[in-house]
Amino acid sequence: MEQMTSRQRLLACLRREPTDRVPVSCYELCGYDEDAWYNHTPSYRPLMDQIRAKSDCILMYAPPFRYDSEIVTHSTHREDSYTVDHVTWHTPQGPFTMVTKQSDTVMTLWRVEHFLKDAADIRRFLDVEVPPPSLDMEPFYRKQKALGENGIMLLDFGDPLSDAADLLGMTQLLMMLFTDGDLIRALLERLFAYKMQAIEAVAQHDLRDVMVRIYGAEYCTPPYLPPELFPELETKYLTPMIARLRQAGAITRIHSHGNIRENLDEFVRTGVQCIDPVEPIPDGNISLAEVKAGWGDKLILMGNVELRELENAAPARIRQLVREAMEAGKPGGGFILMPTATPIDLPLRPRVLENFLVFLDAAAEYGAY
Repeated sequence: MEQMTSRQRLLACLRREPTDRVPVSCYELCGYDEDAWYNHTPSYRPLMDQIRAKSDCILMYAPPFRYDSEIVTHSTHREDSYTVDHVTWHTPQGPFTMVTKQSDTVMTLWRVEHFLKDAADIRRFLDVEVPPPSLDMEPFYRKQKALGENGIMLLDFGDPLSDAADLLGMTQLLMMLFTDGDLIRALLERLFAYKMQAIEAVAQHDLRDVMVRIYGAEYCTPPYLPPELFPELETKYLTPMIARLRQAGAITRIHSHGNIRENLDEFVRTGVQCIDPVEPIPDGNISLAEVKAGWGDKLILMGNVELRELENAAPARIRQLVREAMEAGKPGGGFILMPTATPIDLPLRPRVLENFLVFLDAAAEYGAY
């Protein structure tokens, strides 16, 4: 078979058509995203050069919803090596406040204070009519055009359970599901209505050959919540979300770390096409080979090399993990090799750089059909 472009390779895999090799994604590390911090960070430059040369880009992009600047205001200050952002949401029911912290050396955001603190805040929230946000897809189309044959675009959505965790914090959400379940379910219903508004806005645009990742299902996996709750808390909402996105031409994907064994049948019931990151044992509770045998004809599998291995293991171990993942996922297609997450430390450590380069080279060696 002639060598395919990354776009051709990814789309053929997602359609279960023959490919020249197994597609390889480096997850959030998107070599063709000109706005991404890692493409402008010197310690990441050698890695990003190789990612552009040797992987297939799935360029992640959050739909750029915007609210009236008078409704949401920000106040930012420095605190030691952190940037602290105070966010105030002004409503007729009074203000809601959130505080986030961003480290200078770890590229992620910590919520140290959530918008909703208790049951009273949830009740206030339920009394607020949130106006639909505006949506400008021009930046998305600009990135899509620049990406060209180097990959495909991805839009990123949280599901209602994820949105509830963002508003309350994961610990508070899980506790209140058992102490004040009716109130949490009312919150989920409201968040689902808002989510469908957002999806409908996106679905008005051409989503053919665009992947949409939906995250949040991992909150409803053991040990956090019992699998018996998954149909009510996840499948109920994911199914119409996925149906509308697929109707608009999107390729849908559920993101769920951790113990997914008990929820795989529910994933299928949602109508989703892909799942990630299919974490290996012991980080998950089912092997890639078993997922492939039981669900590989129904789901495109994306994973399953653990980030902690890429950050800490010897290079020979990384080669072994890539070989094992290829042996399990490659036969019959429908598999995209991918790390379970990506590094966020500054600067990028030499061991992590070396292991990602080994990951890419081993993928080329073991991934050819």
